[in-house]
Amino acid sequence: MKFIGILFIVVLSCNAPKKDENTQERTEKSQTEYLSKKEVILTKSERNLWLKERHGYEMWEPSPNDIEKMKSIINDAIINDEFSFLNKPISQSINEYYRQYVPYINEKGERMFEVNAFCEILELPPHPDSLSKKWTKQDWRNEMVIVDDGGICYWQMKANIETNEYSDLYANGPG
Repeated sequence: MKFIGILFIVVLSCNAPKKDENTQERTEKSQTEYLSKKEVILTKSERNLWLKERHGYEMWEPSPNDIEKMKSIINDAIINDEFSFLNKPISQSINEYYRQYVPYINEKGERMFEVNAFCEILELPPHPDSLSKKWTKQDWRNEMVIVDDGGICYWQMKANIETNEYSDLYANGPG
């Protein structure tokens, strides 16, 4: 009987996952598990290159915790009535927007997100040299969506996850 008890303990300890393995599995979870289908993190777009060339900002890979901090900062802006230009209820209205998050490190060494939001995916005309006459939807998951005007369909802000502050929140001009 004693032998069966020892054998049982040995079998259980061999099959039990180690704490280090569980921790590693949690940290390896894809960022996409923390994003909705209308959200994307851009780390290799032309916008990233522009930020580096223009300002010297380096990119960084946000963790799930960083993503949650950024979303909390957006919620702070909602609580502070910064999104009064959106339809009510604001928290539901914000979730209807497509959102692009561009992570970068500012001149102070702080980790930042540039948040770019838009209410629809644009259709682009064919290139003039193309034989095709077909319009195609913009690849918003890989290309920064930038438009002039457009009203409240387009808004931007910056979120500093080091200071838990937001800045430069604005909607585009009237459409």
